[in-house]
This record gives sequence, C-alpha cells and structure tokens, in this order.
Amino acid sequence: MPRPTAIVVMYGYSEANDVRRLVQEGRLAATEDLLTRIGSGKWDRVIVCSNQPDVLQAAVPVERVHSHTEYIHFGRELQRVVDDCRLHEYSVLYLGGGLPLLGAATLETMRLHLSQGDHVAITNNIHSCDFIGWNPGSALLGIAPPDTDNDLAWQLRRTGLAVTELPRSVETTFDIDTPTDLALLSLAPGVGPSMADLLARAPIETIPLPSLMRVLRSFEETVLCYGRISHHSWAYLAQKAACQTRIISEERGMRASGRLARGEVRSLLGFLAGMSGFPATFSMLSQLAGGLILDTRVLMAHHRQWPGAEDRFYADLGLAEEISDPWLRDMTTAAQNCGVPVVMGGHCLVSGGLFLLGDAVGPKEIPLQ
Repeated sequence: MPRPTAIVVMYGYSEANDVRRLVQEGRLAATEDLLTRIGSGKWDRVIVCSNQPDVLQAAVPVERVHSHTEYIHFGRELQRVVDDCRLHEYSVLYLGGGLPLLGAATLETMRLHLSQGDHVAITNNIHSCDFIGWNPGSALLGIAPPDTDNDLAWQLRRTGLAVTELPRSVETTFDIDTPTDLALLSLAPGVGPSMADLLARAPIETIPLPSLMRVLRSFEETVLCYGRISHHSWAYLAQKAACQTRIISEERGMRASGRLARGEVRSLLGFLAGMSGFPATFSMLSQLAGGLILDTRVLMAHHRQWPGAEDRFYADLGLAEEISDPWLRDMTTAAQNCGVPVVMGGHCLVSGGLFLLGDAVGPKEIPLQ
C-alpha cells in the first residue's frame, strides 16, 4: 500500500516595518499562491508551521501549527512537526515559504515519486535544497537538526535514502530572499494573484533591471555574472542572451559545507576589492562588461562582513544613503557610480534568477552585417 502523503510548509513572520517587510510580504504572497496550487493536488494533509500561522490567507483547508519560539529553528521545528503531527509513516514534502514559481505539475511529479518508492527522496538540489520530499517521515528524526534547509537533502542522503534531483529550471530554483528576487519576478509571466498584487505596489524600481535587459538583448554588449553560479544556470543564460557572457563562479555551497560559518570563504573578487578598494574594483569590472550581476553575499563572506538584513536589502535596492554599515555603504556607492547597470543580490540572483533573465530576453534576432 502506498504511504499517505503530507506537505509541510514552513515560514517565519516578523513585524518589521522597514525594508525587511517588503521581502516578508513577498514570501507571504508566494506562500498563499503556492497553497492554491497545492489545493489542486491529491495530498492527504497540508500543514503550515509558523510563529504566526494565522497571518496566512489560505484558499484551501490547512492544519496550522504554532512554532515553539518566536524565531523558528528550522531543523528542530520540522522534526517537531513530524513527531507531533504523527507523520512517521507518511511521505513528507517540505516546502519553504518563498517558492513563487513552483507549479502544480511539479508538485504532482514529486507526490507520485514518493508514493511509488520507499526510502526515497526528491529535491531541487542535493547540495543546497530549497524543498525536499522523503519517506518515511521518521527518517528526519535520525539526523542532527540543521539550522537551515540548505543541507537537509545531503543529511537525509546520509541516512540511506535514495535522493533524486529534479531538472534545474526557473521553477525549481527560484526562491525569494531579497528585494532583487521580487524585482526579477516582475519579468516572470503567470505569477499568482497574491504576488501580482504585491509586485504592482512594491518599491523596487531602483534596481536597474531595464538597463540590464538592454545589455542582455544586445549583440554588441557583454554581461559579467559573479558568485555561486552553477553550470546549469550560466549555460542557460549564455544560450538565451544575445550578449557575450563572462562568468566568475566561486564558493558554491558555502553555507551547506559550513565554510561560511567557519569563516573559510575565499573569493578572487574579494581579494581584488581588498587590495584595490571598491571604486577601483568596480571601475575595472565596468571595463570588462556593460552590465554586472553580482552575488554580493560571497564578497561579504570573504571580508567577514555580514551586515544586518536591513542594510543588505538597502544595498540590493541601490539605496546607499540608507545603509548604516560603512563597508557595505562604500561597496554600494562604488557599484552605483561605476557607469554600468549593476544588479546585486543573493544566491537566487545567480541561480533561478539567471534562468528567469534568460527567459525574459526573448527570441534572438541576428543583426544583418
């Protein structure tokens, strides 16, 4: 007999009234749209775990579970949900709260995979997952509770589960963690109604996406992409974009491997900025490309600078005057003054974001000689 199936959606909610609220509202909108798509499937149970589960407007019946603490510890809370909700013999699919493009067909693919196999798992990325399904649910109780979901697939694999990866696409790799991710979503067709409503009023116009798109559509231009870039995402962008591409890929998996926590992240661009300063570094980069796509979290980790979320998000928006951290303010100012469009963000920018940018380029028109 196939195991019963359950989806567990987890998200944390804060009452922040600054720029962090923009990302919070984006993740909330994505979760509401995701629950609508889940409702069209055949899952036996849908469970939402949050510090404020009643904030969520769900179009389908859900079981709401309050987290034990105001700030959710991911691993401990997920294990508690499996235990308290008696999911030990279920096939369980964990989803984070910021998956705006994950569709009903992919959800059904994962449900079928879990229902047709035993001691199996399915995820978007075994090295740094955003969602994962596995069975039996009790397998989760045999691992040390991780702080984040990044290495959950890897840890479940160590318990003996056979892990399958879904094909990489904008649908399976796009997550919402920064204001830049919301700006990128404005290029995506077919977002859900909650997300469409948010994007219509979100203050994201300071991110120079229109200028970057002109670079991507030009046969005479070059774009430089930097950060935790997989071969899947850069190859997709290179295939779709009309412009030339320069790729600097480094420090993939810095979170899941523990290098970030241990202070072991090392970056070529970080060394350059340390020796030359940010104005000179961005001046050099602007001579290499007419547009820059930068995963700035690698630079932060290299320099052991990790400003608060409010400052990081202001930097993504290009609002240097709002940033209190002097190191990050200097970097942002240099980026804004280098003479080419610079789009800055986190991991999603150079993973699902590159897929989305590639799709937004549209068909190429080869210029006549």
